[in-house]
Amino acid sequence: LDPADVMGEEYPSETFRVLKNNEIKQYGEYRTQRLVLEAWDRMATGVTQHAAASTPVDLTTLPDGAWERPSNDGITLPQLAAIIKSLPGPTPIWKVRLAALYALEPRYLTSRLTGTDRDQWLRLVGSAANPVTGTNVATLVSKINADWGQAVAGLRGMNVIDENITTETWASGTGIDALPTEMLEGWPIGRAGFVLKAIEAINFTDVTTDLPTELQVWVTCHVAA
Repeated sequence: LDPADVMGEEYPSETFRVLKNNEIKQYGEYRTQRLVLEAWDRMATGVTQHAAASTPVDLTTLPDGAWERPSNDGITLPQLAAIIKSLPGPTPIWKVRLAALYALEPRYLTSRLTGTDRDQWLRLVGSAANPVTGTNVATLVSKINADWGQAVAGLRGMNVIDENITTETWASGTGIDALPTEMLEGWPIGRAGFVLKAIEAINFTDVTTDLPTELQVWVTCHVAA
C-alpha cells in the first residue's frame, strides 16, 4: 500500500519510490501495487488463479479419448496457454518446454509413466500416447521450433507470459484471463494439468535420460525460447 492512499496526500512518508516511479514510466501505472492488491483480493475470497486452474479432477469420470486432439493444426498456442495458466508460480523455462513437449507429443511421456497414471494417460489421450516407434526426430524438432516460436511470440504479445530473464522462469501474466475460454478447455487444460503433475519430480539432469538427443537440446535450450 502507498501510505498516501491510506493517510492522505499530505502524509510525509512513502514506500518503494523508485519501483513506483519506474513502473509508472514504463507501464503508465504502478503495476506491482495493482497486481499485489488484486492477488490479495483473490486470497481474501478464497479464490486464487492457480487454485481455479488446478482444481483436482477425478480422471476415472472422464470418457475414453477425452484429451484427444481434433487435428494437428494450430495446437501449440492453446496447449502452451493452458500450461502457462496451470503453472503454480514462476517455473523454470526448461520445465515449461518439457511440459509442452509431453503434452504436444504425449508418447514421450508414456515411457516415464507406470501403473494407473500410464493407463489413464493412454486411455484419455488415445493412440497419440502409444510408445514411440520410428519417429523422425529431426523433422519433429523442426516443426516444434516453428510452431513454438509463433506461439511464444503471440502469448508474449498478449501479456500471457510473465518472463523473468534473470531467473529464467515463466509465470502467468496479466493477459491470461483475457484469453478465450474455449482455448483453455478440453484437451489442452487436461493434458497441461496431467503433465505438470507428472514432471514435478523431474530435475534438470533427468531430462536427458530418455529423450532423443535432438529433443534434449530443444528442451534445455530454454534461454533462446
